[in-house]
This record gives sequence, structure tokens and C-alpha cells, in this order.
Amino acid sequence: MFIYNLKLNKKLVTMAFICISLVIICLIIMYSLFIIFFKSTSTCDSNQKEIIDLNETNYTNVLKSANENIDSYVGKKVRITGYVYRLIDFDDTQFVVARDMKFNESSNSIIVGFLCESKEASKYADGTWVEVIGTIKKGRFTDELAVLDVVTIKETDKPENIFVNPPDKTYIPTTNIF
Repeated sequence: MFIYNLKLNKKLVTMAFICISLVIICLIIMYSLFIIFFKSTSTCDSNQKEIIDLNETNYTNVLKSANENIDSYVGKKVRITGYVYRLIDFDDTQFVVARDMKFNESSNSIIVGFLCESKEASKYADGTWVEVIGTIKKGRFTDELAVLDVVTIKETDKPENIFVNPPDKTYIPTTNIF
């Protein structure tokens, strides 16, 4: 008959338990950080392939939000319809894909739109209605603003309603969130 007397050192067992627990907690934290920083980035990349369609109702909401918080819109694709509008100090690759925004019931309106950059810009005369698909990037004109790097541009028919709505009450300024 063999009798083995096992005597455990409580201090040693406690230290081993604490070390194993710390290793497990560190692995969980590292895995969580991996999911947050690497998996969410790839999800954002797949979402950036989706195209945001701008229409009469959301046109100015997206335009205002994109210019107030450019960083959150950089890389997003946008489809927008408007007419070609140029200022005298634009170069040959620049134009605004513009719409008229009525801000009251009278005939008063202002021109709003994204500044676009395209090598094909000079092919389209002022006032020509176009559909543009582009990727938002940071740019400068008189100040930093959201600029569409044009991917495709094609001439289109003038829409029935040439006016867009001003930003509505559903517009949430993103610059004050963070």
C-alpha cells in the first residue's frame, strides 16, 4: 500500500490562480481590441462601397453634414444629380454639381452643391445637367471642404423639381457629438 501525503502551499496556489486569470483577461482584452480595430475597419471598407444617393429631400442634409465633419465622410461614395456651375477662379478640372435651394416661399433661392474634381470637367458646359458618382475627399477652396473626386459623370435630363429642400429638423450636426 502506497500513501502519498500531499501538502499544498496556499500562497503558491493563489499566485498560480492569479497568474492564470491575468493571462486569460489579457487574451480577452487583446481579442476585443483586434475585433474593434481590425474587424470594424474591414466592415467600414465594405460599407464605403455602398453609394449614398442624394435627392431633393436629403441633398442639403448630407451636404451640410459632410462639410461640418469631413473626416467621417472621406471615402464614401455619393451619387448626385445637378447642373454644372463654375466660378471664375475654378480651374479646368473643377465645377460644382449644383442645385437651387429655396429658403422661403418667394422665388429666392441660393446655389448649393459639392465641389467636384474631374479631368473630364471641361467637356460639360455651365448649366448642363449631369449625374455624378464620386468619392468624398478633403479639399480646399477658400477653406477646407468636402470635395467629390469624380468616378463617373454623365449628362442627364433636367429633373421635374430643380429645387432642393433646406436642411430639415432631422439634420443632426455631427461636429458637436464628439
